[in-house]
Amino acid sequence: MTYIGIARAHMEYCNMVFIGAAETHLKKLDLVQRMAARIISKAKRDAHAAPLLESLGLEYLNLRRRNRVRKQLKNIRSQSCHPALNNIIQETNPLDTRTMIGKRRFRIHAQHLDNSQC
Repeated sequence: MTYIGIARAHMEYCNMVFIGAAETHLKKLDLVQRMAARIISKAKRDAHAAPLLESLGLEYLNLRRRNRVRKQLKNIRSQSCHPALNNIIQETNPLDTRTMIGKRRFRIHAQHLDNSQC
């Protein structure tokens, strides 16, 4: 499918970096996915996207991003990734960051996702 090969590949590029982006920006990517599902299905513009995505066998981008981060976190913990990433995850307290941007780091989001998975 052309959507998976071209459009979704561009929207998922650097999704590890996007995990710390503002929710409003991530919702725009999800909106593009829903629009693409309507176009592929030749559905009306106001058709609900969830059944269309399911019928096309597409996961929500938000779920794919989170699963990708969890997978990468598992690789980092088992040290089966690039050596530069081995020390990226450290036990930190999100309240220790001085700025709001500090709370958007991969280290903080990955730790939060890992804790919510339990």
